[in-house]
Amino acid sequence: MAPRGRSSEALAELKRAEELDPLSLAINTTHGYLLYLARDNDAAVAQLHKTLEIDANFAVAHMYLGRVYAQKKMFAPAIEEFQKADHLSRGEPYYRAWLAYGYAISGKAVEARKVLKELKKLPKDSYVPSYDVAAICMGLGERDEAIKWLQRAFEDHAPYFSAINIDPIFDSLHSDLRFQDLVRRIGLPL
Repeated sequence: MAPRGRSSEALAELKRAEELDPLSLAINTTHGYLLYLARDNDAAVAQLHKTLEIDANFAVAHMYLGRVYAQKKMFAPAIEEFQKADHLSRGEPYYRAWLAYGYAISGKAVEARKVLKELKKLPKDSYVPSYDVAAICMGLGERDEAIKWLQRAFEDHAPYFSAINIDPIFDSLHSDLRFQDLVRRIGLPL
């Protein structure tokens, strides 16, 4: 719903789901993620902290909290959250990618490139989401490379790709014709 411009409806549905299952980590985390996509960063922080009160070891909530902090330009807490998610996941590529993003957006390009290089060297049977590599590229200021990875994410049917039109990470690409074409090809408004 949210990528189609129906964020308020999506948030209302999540609030209802929370009423039905207030201890659901998935519902609480998704609620925080949608608040992040809606640019309600303070509410997203509060929601994700609420989730972590339920389970402080839930890696997904730490990762999304890192993304919110990054958007708020609170880089030290962002990296701390990304590191927690990476640790809790035991270095799962998805979380490693977001740690690299945290390094990149905070100006730690050497660290970001090091993690990105590690991710690219993983065996072919390891899944590194192209969407997340595109985010790292955005953090490094490499717009053309980010577009290339987003095109790959489209071809791979990558998770969360359907949110590219509302993900704050890709806001600066909205005027790029290649980005507009990707959004159009999946049938989303820009």
